Amino acid sequence: MATQYDLPWRTDIFMGWHFYDLSQAYEFRRHYWQVVVLPQSEPLCVHNNERPGKDGFEEARLAFLRECRKDLAADAGR
Repeated sequence: MATQYDLPWRTDIFMGWHFYDLSQAYEFRRHYWQVVVLPQSEPLCVHNNERPGKDGFEEARLAFLRECRKDLAADAGR
């Protein structure tokens, strides 16, 4: 992720691989900042060549849903 502004990561809720990027995008939207995905034909960078495990995925998914429930509902209404 490349950002123009600096917001603290929600390490109080999200730790590890799962949902860190999506939750950060929602934090930006809560501040009324745009979140965009640049068009690209080639990868801009390599994130990590290791595959994350599934450990903690369900806990992170539930935490994301709890934290972003209102935002998700607003998105569904658009």
